[in-house]
Amino acid sequence: MRLPARTARAAVAAASAAAGAAPTASRKSARGGGGDRGRPPPPSDAAKAGAAVLAAAAAAGAPLVVLKGGKSKLFDTARSLTPHPIIYPDAIDCVVASPPPPPGAAVLLADGDRTPFAWGAYNPDSLYRVRVLGDTAFSARLAPLDVRAALAARLADAVALRAALGLPSAETDVFRLVNSEGDRLSGLVVDALGTTLVVAACAAWVETHRADVEAALLAATPWATAIVWTRSAAVAAEEGFEGEAGEAVGDAAPAPHPPVLIKEGGLLYEAVPASQKTGFYADQRASRAFLRSLVRPGAAVLDLCCYSGGFALAAAAGGAGAVVGVDTSAPALALAERNAALNGFASVASFIKADAGAYAKEAAARGESFEIVVLDPPKLAPNARALPAALRKYASLNAAAMSTVKPGGLLMTCSCSGAVTRGEALPGAVAAAAAAAHVRATLVRAAGAAPDHTLDPGYPEGRYLTNLTYRITPE
Repeated sequence: MRLPARTARAAVAAASAAAGAAPTASRKSARGGGGDRGRPPPPSDAAKAGAAVLAAAAAAGAPLVVLKGGKSKLFDTARSLTPHPIIYPDAIDCVVASPPPPPGAAVLLADGDRTPFAWGAYNPDSLYRVRVLGDTAFSARLAPLDVRAALAARLADAVALRAALGLPSAETDVFRLVNSEGDRLSGLVVDALGTTLVVAACAAWVETHRADVEAALLAATPWATAIVWTRSAAVAAEEGFEGEAGEAVGDAAPAPHPPVLIKEGGLLYEAVPASQKTGFYADQRASRAFLRSLVRPGAAVLDLCCYSGGFALAAAAGGAGAVVGVDTSAPALALAERNAALNGFASVASFIKADAGAYAKEAAARGESFEIVVLDPPKLAPNARALPAALRKYASLNAAAMSTVKPGGLLMTCSCSGAVTRGEALPGAVAAAAAAAHVRATLVRAAGAAPDHTLDPGYPEGRYLTNLTYRITPE
C-alpha cells in the first residue's frame, strides 16, 4: 500500500513535534530506581518516525485491528522488552475495515486508543489471528503493509545471519535459512538443501504472497537454483487454505521430487525435498557433530529411529566399528543405505526395519550392547493434552534403549515435541526410565536445535527440540 505523500509528511512532522516535547522523567526514574526495572528503553527516533508512518496509514484508511485494553503492551516493542509476535483472537477488540480483510491481508495493529503500533498479516480463519511482521522502527525504513518490501528486508537479514554462522560452506550446505518467528517472518520456514530451497508454508499470508516469497528468496540467495513448495494438510486446515500431505509416513511413497545431494560436516547425503518435513533434519547438526566427537575407534553404536542415517553416519565418520540403524520406514532405510554407500560406510553401517522399542528389548534379551545409543523418535506429543501419554511412551522407549547401553556407555535421547521441550519434561521421563531399567543416568550435555534455527525471545513456543546425553552406569 502506498500512502498519500502529503498525509505521510504531515504525520511524520506531527510525531517529530510531539517527540520534542517529551515529559520530564521523575526523580525516581532519573536515578535509575526500581520503577524502571524491566522497562524497555525510550523509543528511538526511528521508532517515533515509524509510529508516524503507521498513523498516516491508519488515517488513509488501512485495515485496523484494535486490541483490548492494555493488551497492546504484550506486542508493542515500545512497551515490552520481549513482545510476542502473534496476536490471538482473545486479545482483539474489533477490526475496523470495510470490507473485512481476507486471509493473508496486511493490517495495522492498534491499542485501545486506536493508535497504531505495528502491522502484520491477518487471518480470520486461524487461531494465529495476526502474525506481526513490522514494528514502528521497521516501518520507518519501509512503507507499512508492504509485504514484498518486508520480505526482501527480512530475508536479507536471515541470509546475513546464516553467513555469519558460516552457512553455507564447503563442508555444509544444508541448513535452516528462515525460521518463522525467529527471523520475524512468522509462518514462513525455509530450508536450504544444497542449492534447492524447500519452503514450508505455515500461514495463509505465505500462500497468498507465494510469488513474492519465491521472488524474494531467489533475489536473496543467488546460489539457489530451485524452490520446492510444501504445505502440510494439518497446517492448511488450521490456517484455512488448501493443503497437501508434505510428509511420507511409514511406508508411504516419498514426495514426487527428485533427490538432491547435500553435505553436512563433509559427509554426503541424498535427500528428497519435502519427503519428511522439508527433507532433512538440519536441526540436529550440532548434536551429530558432538556424537561424532564422542565415538571411540571400533565402538558399536545403535541409532534408533534413524530416518536417513544422520546420526549413524556421524558415528561411522567418528570411527565406529559397527553401526546399526533402526526405523519403521522402508523408504527412509533405503535412503540411509544409499547415504552409507555414498560415504564408504556400507561395510560399517547396517539398517533394520523394526519398531525402535521392540528392537532394543530384543537386542538386550540377546545380550547385545553398544557403547553409544541414540534415540530420536518422531513427535509424540503434538499438543499439551497428549503430554501425559507421550511421557509414558518416552519413559518406555528410554528404558528399552538404556538396557542396550554398555556400563559406562552413553545414551543420546531426544524429543522434538514442543510441549515436552517447553515443559522441560524429558529429564523426568529419563529418570523414570532409569529407575525402570535399574541404572543410573548422569547428564553430560543438554542441547536444542542448531543455531541457524533462530528463536524470538518473545516467542518461547518456538523451542521444540531437546537433545540430552547421559552416561549410563549400574545402579
